[in-house]
Amino acid sequence: MRNKSKSCTETVTSLFHVSLCRISPDNRFLAVGSQEHTVDFYDLTQGTTLNRIGYCKDIASFVIQMDFSADSRYIQVSTGAYKRQVHEVPLGKQITDPAAIEKITWATWTRYSQGHLPWALAHPWGCADHTPSTHW
Repeated sequence: MRNKSKSCTETVTSLFHVSLCRISPDNRFLAVGSQEHTVDFYDLTQGTTLNRIGYCKDIASFVIQMDFSADSRYIQVSTGAYKRQVHEVPLGKQITDPAAIEKITWATWTRYSQGHLPWALAHPWGCADHTPSTHW
């Protein structure tokens, strides 16, 4: 007998192209990043039903990687525009204060796929030309 439950991508791909999915450290939220410059949040405490409860606005480009904070309150998003953005979970409000961002402890720091470096390593001095620095 075939399992009738749907995976994240089976449920969500009819709306947009999914780049990746991440589950928060507290197992409460599913974050779904897309090629459509969005990150949607779903509440996993409601059983097998996926209901969107929030989303990130103003994502600079398509989503390359995402990481939750250790307390599941924030998500950092790296984009195809070489931007790192930090948002509240699940409201999606962007955090722009560098001091506030610096205080966040990340549960993970995902390495870019396809040979790209994480944002902080590729741009340790905020390189504007989007090329990794050779001055390590």
